Amino acid sequence: MDQSTKESIKINSLIINKEMRLNIKTKMGIKRTVQFGKAFKLNIEKTVKHTQSVNRSYLTRSDINYVIKNNDYLNRVQLEKEVDAIFMANSLKQGFLYHSFKQSNIDDATTIDEKLFKMAWEHAQN
Repeated sequence: MDQSTKESIKINSLIINKEMRLNIKTKMGIKRTVQFGKAFKLNIEKTVKHTQSVNRSYLTRSDINYVIKNNDYLNRVQLEKEVDAIFMANSLKQGFLYHSFKQSNIDDATTIDEKLFKMAWEHAQN
């Protein structure tokens, strides 16, 4: 690794035939780099095993077209229940949704059929 670079560790990875390959370069010397590589591999394997054992899915920011900018917030949204999709809503849409779901029992104008609303929303997004 070039000593003029700011990074202490560079890792490039790729998957070929369902096998992950890593290229690790460091400024730590060969022995410590090998130790780091082994520990890194072990932790990736633990992460993969854990992910496979979970009986639900989680969305990433790329799954929702980066509508939510913060990973911590996205994780909180999904903490207790599985989330299928997240859509952008301006303040007017947010108000309609809030009043529909929180005050539907006192709304004398109309009720929202959640199934039809979801279908319409998905159609509008395409």
